[in-house]
Amino acid sequence: SATLILSLLMAFAIGSNDAANGLGTIYGTKAIPLRAIILLGAVAEFVGAMFLSDKVATTLTYDIIPDMVNEPADVQRKMMFSVCACSFLFILTSSLSSMPISGTHTVIGALL
Repeated sequence: SATLILSLLMAFAIGSNDAANGLGTIYGTKAIPLRAIILLGAVAEFVGAMFLSDKVATTLTYDIIPDMVNEPADVQRKMMFSVCACSFLFILTSSLSSMPISGTHTVIGALL
């Protein structure tokens, strides 16, 4: 579906914005070859998203946007599509423009 594709694009945009924050130091010291750094970053992003994101989702759902939990599923789907679309465009544009932004703040701002 379109939302799944947009979610994957959003993941790409977030990775393009945030990956250098954690991996730039390793690259700068030349401690590990570049290909290994890219692989390490991909694995770390995947593990974090798959196994450590439940607390973030719970906090968002019950503490940040609790009123949206009671909305019909169709409204929630449209809202999440809008959040993903806006966040993807802003994060990718900012990254391409070399503007330092927070991906997390972008998503929270889009939710609110």
